[in-house]
Amino acid sequence: MGLGYDFLLQVDAGINFVKRNPEIHPIEHKGTRKHLIKRFPYKIIYLVKEEEIIVLAILHGKRSFELLKSRVDNA
Repeated sequence: MGLGYDFLLQVDAGINFVKRNPEIHPIEHKGTRKHLIKRFPYKIIYLVKEEEIIVLAILHGKRSFELLKSRVDNA
């Protein structure tokens, strides 16, 4: 398969890891947490609210968190 498929597999593995261990990553800006995706310079930005995990974005490591402020405020 191709690189895009590998990326999707890593994103899926990251989301599954977060589902199993939602509070393993430290709380950062306004309650968000981040999980670094293996092999690619991307991160999963998410919130844990009671029994729910809200994925706000899958963001390139060089992108600014400023892009997510409205998503965090509206979550």
